[in-house]
Amino acid sequence: MKQAIGFILFCLVSLVSASGPGVTTKVEPAEKGTGTRLAVPGHPPAVAAAASELQPLPPDSGWTLMDSLVLHAMIPAGQRLAVVFDSATESLRDTLLPVFLNDSARIAVAIAPDWLKDDLADNFRRLGAVQQSRYSDVILNCPDKRYYDELCFQVAHLAPGTLSSMNPQILTDNVQQAYQIDPELHYVDIVDYGDPLQGGDYYSTTRYRAVVQGETTMVEIPRDIYYWWIVMPKTTDEPPAYVYDYFWREYLFYECDSGYPRLREKLANTQILWNGEQGWWAGNGVPFDDTLPAVGVVGRWVAHTVPFPAQGNRPIQPNQIAHEHDGNCGETQDLLCAAARTALIPCGGVLDINEDHVWCEIWWQGEFHPWQVDLGGGPTNIKNPGCAYDKDHGGGKECSGIWDWRNDGWQRSVIGTYSDVCTLTVQVYDTCLRPVDGEIVKLSSEGWGGGMANCFFGVTDRNGRYTTTLGDYQNYYLDITGPVGGISAGMIIDSAAASPGSNFFYPCTLAGRLDSLAITGDSGTPLDQYRVDVSYSVGREVLYGYDCYNSGGANEYALVKASGATDFFIASQPEFLNYVDSQPFHAFVNDENVAAANHSLVLSEPGNHYAVFSNEEQGDLMVLVDATVRLYGWNVGVAETPGTVPPERWASISASPFRDRMVVRLDARRPADAKVRILDRAGRVVRRLAALGAGQCQVVWDGTDRSGRGVSPGVYFCQVSGGGRAMTRPVVYLGAR
Repeated sequence: MKQAIGFILFCLVSLVSASGPGVTTKVEPAEKGTGTRLAVPGHPPAVAAAASELQPLPPDSGWTLMDSLVLHAMIPAGQRLAVVFDSATESLRDTLLPVFLNDSARIAVAIAPDWLKDDLADNFRRLGAVQQSRYSDVILNCPDKRYYDELCFQVAHLAPGTLSSMNPQILTDNVQQAYQIDPELHYVDIVDYGDPLQGGDYYSTTRYRAVVQGETTMVEIPRDIYYWWIVMPKTTDEPPAYVYDYFWREYLFYECDSGYPRLREKLANTQILWNGEQGWWAGNGVPFDDTLPAVGVVGRWVAHTVPFPAQGNRPIQPNQIAHEHDGNCGETQDLLCAAARTALIPCGGVLDINEDHVWCEIWWQGEFHPWQVDLGGGPTNIKNPGCAYDKDHGGGKECSGIWDWRNDGWQRSVIGTYSDVCTLTVQVYDTCLRPVDGEIVKLSSEGWGGGMANCFFGVTDRNGRYTTTLGDYQNYYLDITGPVGGISAGMIIDSAAASPGSNFFYPCTLAGRLDSLAITGDSGTPLDQYRVDVSYSVGREVLYGYDCYNSGGANEYALVKASGATDFFIASQPEFLNYVDSQPFHAFVNDENVAAANHSLVLSEPGNHYAVFSNEEQGDLMVLVDATVRLYGWNVGVAETPGTVPPERWASISASPFRDRMVVRLDARRPADAKVRILDRAGRVVRRLAALGAGQCQVVWDGTDRSGRGVSPGVYFCQVSGGGRAMTRPVVYLGAR
């Protein structure tokens, strides 16, 4: 206990004696506001859970499948997707939803790991066509197949504002340098799973030699921790950039000024990452020891490299901090975080703006732990929550908002690690008392040195709610801004009421309103001619927000939720036209805010019909819908002779993307006139593939045209036809090995 108290007093003295504030970058200004209504003590009302998925209906005898359509669609706020039953052609097609990705972006998404495809496609959508081409080229021109996943992750998860303003080559250099450094470090290895050329869920991570419960063992970290907290090229508030002609991963490892240590040399004999226990290692002036764990070596390197308190310009770029050799907690945080990632150690930044202090956290064994190098070349401390100086851990502060910083801008409250807490839920409604998603919730409090300072920002979800933890015994103020409007609520929590464990609920109503669909139920006598079956689910939805450092849109994040919901209806063409004209309309099926459902509708009117997935009633969130739509005809070819079976039933196309060959398998039900053609994006025939003989067979395309010449990598279309029916599917050819 004496050691912990001594550590806290040393840090407090160092902080007071340092020149200037600890935090290096100014955040969005905060004001107290004019409101007087306080948050209500207690928990918010419960939100109803989404209905469980319905089981598919069994097929009815007498119905014949005429066409089917499988969809996997991003539907942003304000958009809709319609599947049309065209009665003239007795077929299905989709309409209304814009095409968000250009050809090069679609190819890049196709070669991404399966688990990254949706995130990458969504960020491409937010970037626009010019930047899509710019960053898809980075992925498609990857110099080493091992880098595909890391490149795709960076493009998928850096904020669009960051990507639009940086040099794309940094992404490749960043990954290449990590793989170059890896063999020189004895305590860690990058491990790759799967084969990028074969597609699927390939990924990478890191494996460490560490001490766990007194035994030296190998520990592998989860996939997402590796990408977010080691690979990402943005540590806190700095834009990814070349400084002194180097990206920080290369500069920090290989370069140093005369008289200062080189990180590469200090880690050369390090054998162990860490033992997972609370640690303290002396700073500047103490020599390096080969018995130090990697976390101690990196911390001591920071202390030796930045031995002086801040003077002058207060840089935020790691290279500049390492070269200028002075800084307060802001500079030591930036340098420790970048140096840790250089050393392939998972690390992120933690901020307490109100109390003017920042530090780092290391991820280990399922959670994040405090990691700090004291300013002025001070000691390194790890797994000691006293680094926030809160009274609950022997310090002199009542901390308010402490948050960790994901590299795209998402701020997550971690105050519970460092202080006793209270909990706040903000509920936002529009003028019709409907919950509003996408509203930015800005929480602020008095700063430790006077004035007002932002704690952090959050965003309301589908239910119009944002819930977070806050430090105890502080005043809190609220501002809200977003797609439906905003308010300045003023103080909503009084410090006297913010006791440990207390809960607060603050509902508010905005002056604006969300769009709404005016739907009336419809019915009719089934004609027993056509039936439409629809099965859908919303596997995820994405919230978009930004943090309190959001200068120029550089920190606009995407927060993925594991499940979502959509509005869905089926309408005849006259009613659909009323809907498109924003008029009230009737619908045969009407699901509102449903996560998953199955519907079977026997049409009661002739003519075209539309099955519509709508995200028009949301403020800002995007939903990802998976749907299968099937069209049946009554007593149409009940015997299912070969000529009436659609190609989807007798043909299958091998996985895409591919390099060596693509295989189309045809089973015994194929009609006698079955044929396979490869088309380019303009619809021109590239190659005709023969299906010889009768019965089951397979045909192969090897990436050549009719003359046997190799075609260029890109998107092509495989068309299988026969019996008067055709199936066309896009395929991605990566080029010959």
